[in-house]
Amino acid sequence: MKLIITFLLVLTTFSFGQDFWEQTNGPNNNGSISCLAINSNGDIFAGTWGEGIFRSIDNGDNWTTINSGFTSLDISFLTITPNGDIYAGIHKNGDDSFFRSTDSGDSWTEKNNGLTNLNIRCLVMNSNEDIFVGTDGGGIFRSTDNGDSWTDINNGLKEEFGYGSVESLAINSSGHIFAACYSEGIFRSKDNGENWIPINEGIPLEGSYPISSAINSSGDIFAGFDTFFIGHGGVYCSTDNGNTWANSGLEGTAITSFVFNSNGDIFARVMEEPPNVEGVYCSRDNGDTWQKINEGLPSPEHVNCLATNSRGYLFAGTRYGLYRSINTTVSVESKDNIPTTYFLEQNYPNPFNPSTTISYSIPKQSMVSLKVFDVLGREIEILINKKQPQGNYEVEFEATNLTSGIYFYRIQAGEFVDTKKMILLR
Repeated sequence: MKLIITFLLVLTTFSFGQDFWEQTNGPNNNGSISCLAINSNGDIFAGTWGEGIFRSIDNGDNWTTINSGFTSLDISFLTITPNGDIYAGIHKNGDDSFFRSTDSGDSWTEKNNGLTNLNIRCLVMNSNEDIFVGTDGGGIFRSTDNGDSWTDINNGLKEEFGYGSVESLAINSSGHIFAACYSEGIFRSKDNGENWIPINEGIPLEGSYPISSAINSSGDIFAGFDTFFIGHGGVYCSTDNGNTWANSGLEGTAITSFVFNSNGDIFARVMEEPPNVEGVYCSRDNGDTWQKINEGLPSPEHVNCLATNSRGYLFAGTRYGLYRSINTTVSVESKDNIPTTYFLEQNYPNPFNPSTTISYSIPKQSMVSLKVFDVLGREIEILINKKQPQGNYEVEFEATNLTSGIYFYRIQAGEFVDTKKMILLR
């Protein structure tokens, strides 16, 4: 095993005020892209309205249909869980169901048992591989057996409007779950969903209609709101686990989704009034200020979804096909490339034989644990277990004595925890 500390010279290529987007060779002849998801290998999955699901393994240049029976169906959401499984929401003839793929989309299995006739709005998985889904009117459900059975976990959620529509779920590194419930506000569970409490201090509850949420690598929680009723809308941020919230701009707009790059930059999909603010916005200062990045998009009001990969490229699914940032968004201006956020890279090469390199970044001195596990969760090797200063690190993992198969590597640095999958192929 070799440990290398790297400080590289990286040129800045991400700037405002110039063409930002380019159209890719769209997955469905430049039709409507409804949702996007990117796995740890960088494979991109695009759900469409009426044409099923597509996959690209070359950064969006070429696409393969992976529909397995739902070629002509609407895809309402795509979620990739930490273990690499893909969940797809399917809409057919007025009914909703969802499917799981454990082989990168080559085959799919329906997982609706116990969730019949429920409109599933969102899905997340925690570090124990428990799955949580939010529904429209039915509240929140949990599965501890990979989606084979489900239990409703709504204790503490308001029932006045049938629990509202659970538009977004997010889980932090402590396992706390945050639910954005349309017309009801934001709720938190610290006990795996058994109990929920409202956490809305600082949010104007009249017209509180959260429709999106996301958590960055520092644990800051961002919630996007609709403009329904009083028209407040905009972004709110909590830096204390949801106990209090502060306005973070874009007032008067509807924020439907957030994504982050490894620098901690935030990208938001913005809709509705005031006029001429729709499209994609970016904040490089944790939500203090926002800048529009629509240059190159033919119709910013028709952006449906966003995604970013580990290389820092940003993708936008639109009514008129898929668009990609011309340059990576993670270039930095510092000659020392000093990291500002925690980040775990996908190992390279992957698949590998017999060695591979794992890279990670820590923004401040931290106790770092980096371990390798097999598919049964058994610890294979401890790569790092010590306090390390701020920096970018590379560790070479030798697997000479291991058999072919899937392995996982997990980092814990301070409160940051992340796990990625790697494949040893003899």
